[in-house]
Amino acid sequence: MGLSKRHGGTALPSQGGLRREVLELAAVFCAGGAAHLVVLTLGHREYGGLVLVAVGTALIAGLLGHRWWRDRRRPAVNHDPEPGDTLWRVRVGVADAPGGLAALTARLARIGVDIRVVHVHPGAGEAVDEFVVTGPPGITPNDLRTEISRAGGRDAVVAPADVHHLSDTTTRALTLAEALLTARIPLEDALTSMSGAHRTTWHPEPATGLGGDELAGASMFLAVHGEGVLVVERDGLPFTPAEFSRCCALVRLARAGQPQPAG
Repeated sequence: MGLSKRHGGTALPSQGGLRREVLELAAVFCAGGAAHLVVLTLGHREYGGLVLVAVGTALIAGLLGHRWWRDRRRPAVNHDPEPGDTLWRVRVGVADAPGGLAALTARLARIGVDIRVVHVHPGAGEAVDEFVVTGPPGITPNDLRTEISRAGGRDAVVAPADVHHLSDTTTRALTLAEALLTARIPLEDALTSMSGAHRTTWHPEPATGLGGDELAGASMFLAVHGEGVLVVERDGLPFTPAEFSRCCALVRLARAGQPQPAG
């Protein structure tokens, strides 16, 4: 029978924890006694109170000065690429397990690649991670794919990016929604910007074998009631289910914002 059962279900404190508590209590008594001695010694002198105030002020000033110096030496965070660096979009399958993403980022850092934006699209047993990275001059897509493969990444796709990919998804979606509802941008342009597609075109009806809203690799088919089907296409980078859901929501928003017939 264990100790916890022999003592009514309550485990006894370990010896190490008891020693630590006694040590902390002794430290409190020592600090209190030292403070008492200092106050008594200086308090009965003519300038004792001034000395105590001066010591306290010096300690506070020293602490504030140290913090100011530490913050002054800390480099500012810069999200803009350095001159000469190249922006890349990287999409890769990563095992949905602890340490998978860390191994990948460490491997990219070894060749001077800086990750600026990360989007994680969870899946069944494997996550699809999308990065916007900057690489020094001379880094090629093949270099990135090689390092990703060595870190355990699968099916890496690398494509050039531009600065608009550095904005976060939520900000971009809200901006496009506002522009769509105020008729400052057509739906096809909003979908192209939202998904990072290369082209969005209207078709009178879905392609053969496809229904209304469909995701097929690097193509999305989005039905717009009474108007046809929008085909959103991107070269090289397959769309994820999360991107497909965002674009479907944008189409529904555009439909809801249209004037409804009376009656």
